[in-house]
Amino acid sequence: MDANLPEDMLIHIVSRLEDGFVIANAVSNAKAPRLRAVLKGLDCLTLNRSEAATLLDMPGQSGCEQLAGALIDSGLRSFVLTDGGNELLAYSGKRLDRLTPPRSEIVDVTGAGDALTAGTIAAIARGHDLHSAVRHGLGASALTLHNTGALAGGLSWDRLVEFNQKFDQSDKT
Repeated sequence: MDANLPEDMLIHIVSRLEDGFVIANAVSNAKAPRLRAVLKGLDCLTLNRSEAATLLDMPGQSGCEQLAGALIDSGLRSFVLTDGGNELLAYSGKRLDRLTPPRSEIVDVTGAGDALTAGTIAAIARGHDLHSAVRHGLGASALTLHNTGALAGGLSWDRLVEFNQKFDQSDKT
């Protein structure tokens, strides 16, 4: 789900779900505060540094480490905290990972964050842990950055796996 929904609807959804895995996306600075009431009911939250600062009512210049600490203190089970093209933080349980996005020629940034979330969700749905899932999300984001518009043409799970295999090989050289 995402913070485009009204706060009452977010609360209703989280209160009705007994099984499953609830992932939310903060969407924007204006909408992120709608998630405050359901943070402890989420299994994972994806958001950027600015959205995290707004959600947590912290200064906009707060660093990712400081924001990550506050997100952990909020009771979130896991989260993915991005900072543009910089290293992102992924928290799952007691583990905070730092992941570096693959280098990508940027044609258009539209949809890159949504692709990160979608790729991460697709990998979680296939049984990947958060660290591995975020790597797939980063691949989806990199492929999206190569295109004009919000969606990479021909984006599929197979293409994403292929991209990540190439990235893993180039990362080792």
